[in-house]
Amino acid sequence: MAVASLQIETIVACPKCHSREAELVTRGMDYEYGTCTDTFTFVKCKQCAVLYLQNRPAASELSRIYPATYQSYSFHKNRNLTFMIRNWILERRRMRSFMPLLPEEGAVLDIGCGDPCFLEALRRMGSRKLQLWGNDINPAVLAHLETAGFKAAEGRFEEINLPAGSFNVIFMRNIIEHVANPMDMLAKAFRLLRPGGKLIVLTPNTDCLSARFFKNSYWFEYHIPRHWTLFDPISFSRAARECGFKVTAIKFRHSPYSWVLSIHNFLKANGFPAFVYNRFTLYSPIAMMFGSLIDMAQQLFSGTTSNMEVILTK
Repeated sequence: MAVASLQIETIVACPKCHSREAELVTRGMDYEYGTCTDTFTFVKCKQCAVLYLQNRPAASELSRIYPATYQSYSFHKNRNLTFMIRNWILERRRMRSFMPLLPEEGAVLDIGCGDPCFLEALRRMGSRKLQLWGNDINPAVLAHLETAGFKAAEGRFEEINLPAGSFNVIFMRNIIEHVANPMDMLAKAFRLLRPGGKLIVLTPNTDCLSARFFKNSYWFEYHIPRHWTLFDPISFSRAARECGFKVTAIKFRHSPYSWVLSIHNFLKANGFPAFVYNRFTLYSPIAMMFGSLIDMAQQLFSGTTSNMEVILTK
């Protein structure tokens, strides 16, 4: 079946500061899933330095740009040994760092959770008194959450109807870059947190070596057309403070997939055969080892990676 163009809306102002002054960063296509034939444009706001997708898919196209095969919806279905080992190592490492941030009892929300493997890890390693919630727009994910014994908050996070002060901790893992109004999302999280509550945000970092190396549309974290707003540590910290948060810490997380999938995008866009660019995927042990070594070198010499973790306090 032929792939058609999407319904597009043009963004004339920065989603963070509403300035209309911007400069071109790059143009690119959906190299990963091939959901459309459109070319998309990332620009950089001259006022606040945020990157945003200037011609983005309309809200009616969300089910198309997030197909059933989308990675976040299919982690639990993947039985590739390399992928499972990689997830187990990375998730355990991250969970150990998250544990001190969790209360002995209370409510925790994972926004845009996708596959509930993260909530399952929280349940295994955290207190049994925690009430664990997942939020998503995908009906299959919501059904899986409830089957697994978690509470489900259906719909886009900005629109869900829950009382103020409902949660002690909210996780916003690689989701804020996907939404139309990131400031609304931060403001909603602030309202839903109890005083002293924590918001843990994982999001791409535009101020890193891989972003500069693959600037011409191939950088994985552009994730065209699913990533709509991208930050660096300074621009994100300003956004969080404007919504009332205190920035407690900024860390940089190991992200070998950024290198691996950026190479995949480069090879695919430049006409290499499928058997070549398909060697660079999350499921290739050699490619992931290569990406890990480069990412460790990047962090050693620059102190950054393509993925930042920001801990905010209400």
